[in-house]
Amino acid sequence: MNHVKFMFNRINNYDLLYEDIMEGNQEWGENTKRVEDHTKEYVTQVMKDIMPNLLNKSTLKCLGCLERIANEVFALETDSAEYKITFTIDTFQNKDARIIIDIVPKYIYEGIEKCYDRYLEKLKIEIKKRMNVDWKRCDWLIDEPSEALCTELYSEFFKLENRIRSFVSRVLTLHLGVDWLSSCGLEKYYNSAIQLSETFKQKVLELDDINAELISLTLESVFEIVFKCKVYENDIVLSRAEYVQLEKILTSGKENENAKNFILKRRKKLLIYGKIF
Repeated sequence: MNHVKFMFNRINNYDLLYEDIMEGNQEWGENTKRVEDHTKEYVTQVMKDIMPNLLNKSTLKCLGCLERIANEVFALETDSAEYKITFTIDTFQNKDARIIIDIVPKYIYEGIEKCYDRYLEKLKIEIKKRMNVDWKRCDWLIDEPSEALCTELYSEFFKLENRIRSFVSRVLTLHLGVDWLSSCGLEKYYNSAIQLSETFKQKVLELDDINAELISLTLESVFEIVFKCKVYENDIVLSRAEYVQLEKILTSGKENENAKNFILKRRKKLLIYGKIF
């Protein structure tokens, strides 16, 4: 109960996490490069920055890097609970990075977990606001407090729907990248999600700096993407013979539609259901 999990993608300055340091080698007369790890300093500074903005007096403890590399864990202690906050950092090619924030509270008094936790709400918003300064994209994965607030309207269906979205998004992000919704073949769903996302942000101001594309997809759209849709590779490779054929079409004076159809037929398909799921 009251589990919160969200992630950030595409850091503005990669040196905040890992910095390349060039050093001179007197023996060989050449410069050598070493990578300096700033991940612990970065997430520690994030936590220190948000502390003055939290609702109640609390004590911050750094529990260190646990379970795996780049997995910094903190504990926030208040009069009624201890909040375990985990920052899991992953890096990719071309100095790209992702950080997942996981918040799990442990309450001192029995039954308090069933109540709305204002401190947790403030904590997640403050972390999100602070980290949005350094990252281009924020995606929400799990938000049990928000689910609890909506139980009268959506009950267990709302929770299941969110977890289906979260599962589909994580799998497709792994296989197609963070911008999977804008893949070739999903244009209809992308355009619909963008329109609904803007509507949601007008009504809920806290969504303004969050990528709301995923929550803007209906469950029907999610199932269509998984079971019916085909996506295509962004790059189309033509053989020498195909290139000559396309050149003839373009110079023949025929309508551009012929050239378009010629190219579209050579796209490589990826059937989502059966290949990924």
